[in-house]
Amino acid sequence: MTLDLHAELLQRDVVCTPLDTTAARAFAQRWSSTFAPSPPPQPCPYRWHTFSFQLYQCLEGAAALSAYLDQWYAPFYMFDEALDFCALCEAQAYPDLSALRRDIYVAHQNLKWTVAFTHEQPHLGPFFAERFVNSSEIN
Repeated sequence: MTLDLHAELLQRDVVCTPLDTTAARAFAQRWSSTFAPSPPPQPCPYRWHTFSFQLYQCLEGAAALSAYLDQWYAPFYMFDEALDFCALCEAQAYPDLSALRRDIYVAHQNLKWTVAFTHEQPHLGPFFAERFVNSSEIN
């Protein structure tokens, strides 16, 4: 699974620096704290359920993909649901991973935004969300 994703990214000219297990878990926790601060009403196996259950404001489908691809370029993190793959990545353009039909998350390096590609596409996803900025973070 990890090798397939890495090979797919290389074909798309995405250069990734893998995170070790500890750093991957820490990043996934930061992502969850940012984009899934409220627990879902029932246990969920996928992080993207925070969006499908409307627990966090987001765009879905074509609007989500367009918003993601229109973001100003910056390095980004990418990880899969099981954290078998978690890396800091760079590319000339953000990759559209819709065709993979896998649960893959891409997030701006400072968690300004995220996109969740899902195994349920095109029926559910992708989802694009921007981080809510607390007024205390502005200054």
